[in-house]
Amino acid sequence: MYNTGENNAFLWGWPVLNAIITELFRTPHELAARGNCRIDVDATGKAHVWCAERIEVKHSTSYTYRISYTTNGELRDFTLNNIHLSHPLVSFFPDGRSVVVSQRHYRATIENNAWIVDERGVILSSFRTHDAVSSVQVTRGGNIWISYFDETDAGQLDCYDQFGRNIFDYYSFSEQHNLAPIGDCYAMNASDDEEVWICYYPEFPLVHISHFTQSESWAIDAMAGTRAFAVDGQSVLFAGNHIAADTLTLGDLHSGDLENVQTITSAGEVIHLPSPTYIGRGDIMYVSSSDRLYRIDIHSLKSGL
Repeated sequence: MYNTGENNAFLWGWPVLNAIITELFRTPHELAARGNCRIDVDATGKAHVWCAERIEVKHSTSYTYRISYTTNGELRDFTLNNIHLSHPLVSFFPDGRSVVVSQRHYRATIENNAWIVDERGVILSSFRTHDAVSSVQVTRGGNIWISYFDETDAGQLDCYDQFGRNIFDYYSFSEQHNLAPIGDCYAMNASDDEEVWICYYPEFPLVHISHFTQSESWAIDAMAGTRAFAVDGQSVLFAGNHIAADTLTLGDLHSGDLENVQTITSAGEVIHLPSPTYIGRGDIMYVSSSDRLYRIDIHSLKSGL
């Protein structure tokens, strides 16, 4: 059911809520120093800070890449041989496997741009997505949700199983349900095997899809441009908007109220993180700043902490 209207529109309120932010770990210096680290969070809530670098060993039009990552401050890595990656993205399965996706594949003849690998980097299978991949998240059961940005050839939002077979296509789904197409998927949160939340350009609805059928949609004009969110079905914590990239805002999915959020330490001191980047997974918001990774539990805001 597709519901929009006054009851589904978010409206600003004035209160400022406090959110306790908890440090998870520090990124090892040799990884943080590379300056291009990204965050991934698996379906169990384990956070990974990772970095991909190309090793100058050329095999025709392919290269060797080293993927370095940490889950608890300990540095690990694996090597991928003889593949072509352009702006790689990495997402981890709960069992230690990972999927490595090339965001761009300009050549029409390219075979595959996504590889499922084990912890040593051994390629187990590969498949092809659309061009212009924006984000990748793997579910507990091994489904791979992939969103796209506005330079894509045809993709909007796809779900693949762990063998690379496409099992959900938002383009076909939106036509069947008379939904606005995705021009650019700004934020995605795959909270379960067949459940995903998205927010996308140009209309910026917050859409909840469950079991590959749409359940609800909310108009979030005030939060247009949000880059990440955490959600529990009752409330949603937004990170950033078109006006300010580092703001946090809590929205009530029932009343539509919006409240500003500031982060505090467990001692109650307000903390401002420099140049934060966010990723939402389920009801947890993960924040990376400098060489540290933090988390914010959406329930700590609702409990008034």
